[in-house]
Amino acid sequence: MMYFITLVLGWLTTMNIGPARCFTSPIIRSASKINIRSVNPNCGQFMTSNRSSKSSLFSANTKVDEEKLDSFLESANLQSATSLLKSVDPSQFSMTRDRFVKVFDLIEEKTRLDATESQDKSQDKIDFLNQESNISTRDLRQNDCRYEMTEMYETLKSLKYLSIFGAAANEKYPAAGSKEVTPVMLQAATGIPMEALTPQASNTFLWGGAAFAFFEGCLSLATGIDFNFLVVATLVFAGYDKLLLNGGIFETVLKTVFPIYREKVLRHEAGHFLIAYLLGCPVEGCVLSAWAALSDARFGGSGASISAGTSFYDPVLSTQINDAQVITRSSIDRYSCVVMGGIAAEAVNFGKAEGGAGDEMALIQFLLSINPKNQVAKVWDEN
Repeated sequence: MMYFITLVLGWLTTMNIGPARCFTSPIIRSASKINIRSVNPNCGQFMTSNRSSKSSLFSANTKVDEEKLDSFLESANLQSATSLLKSVDPSQFSMTRDRFVKVFDLIEEKTRLDATESQDKSQDKIDFLNQESNISTRDLRQNDCRYEMTEMYETLKSLKYLSIFGAAANEKYPAAGSKEVTPVMLQAATGIPMEALTPQASNTFLWGGAAFAFFEGCLSLATGIDFNFLVVATLVFAGYDKLLLNGGIFETVLKTVFPIYREKVLRHEAGHFLIAYLLGCPVEGCVLSAWAALSDARFGGSGASISAGTSFYDPVLSTQINDAQVITRSSIDRYSCVVMGGIAAEAVNFGKAEGGAGDEMALIQFLLSINPKNQVAKVWDEN
């Protein structure tokens, strides 16, 4: 596990790409303050330009293709949009920010609806993940929706619109060496002690509970309402919130009182997002609150027990699992690095990780499930 964390920390530091930056990467830089107009297909980065001054360079066919793409995206026809992009000349085609946003909004919407439609088919799922984990690969099943999503990612990459998607795939890691990493080696290589990479419960909830109890005590004295009644009512309300609303109300209050909690959640999920993106695993979507997870079947829907999450898909691992092939070491490494990405991101940004216990459990369950004794898949390749 320390080996995977070392790799992830290498990406987050030596590549000089902060984990939160993935949310303003070339995929979805919709919140940028600059006036983004088009994309430079040669470097895959957004650039500012005056489209009106270049309009004369676009042929009539190119304009027709752009209109067709807009039509396909509006009608949620991802497959046709991908086929069209494969046939265009990227040096002439204007892939604007708005079109990028529409592409990835469509991917997120289609995968969300697909998860909703298949939610009742959990009997046949092959799922290594604990419900408490904030990482979701759903059931690793292959279907048309995920095929279309993967094809779109690969098409945009081939056109150099996604310049760093899969940049670390095929073991193109920022550092190489022994896979046996001790805590001493880890700290020497990254400057971060092992304790900081071990998810630990914070005192946030303790202090929050103490503050609320103090408030209830003052309220009891001021109004004459029995203190025990207030405590019981609070516990009943908290239970209702947890069971029926996935703790959404409590989380909202917590993020309001402790803004740093919101930032930690954002950084944690950004770490998962970035590592999946660098390793070439298409990202289906992210949720950053219990309310969002409650309405998204990819993260449990009405039965959700997580407050944030990142859903990604590994086509290679999916094929190996579903076809009962030998699971390669590279597939195990990819999955492990993505799962550990959130913990590493928290440690890099805040000095230690508080979230991620569910991620660790998900990784342990995954490694246990590929044990040949379980007969889920053939023995994994140690090379």
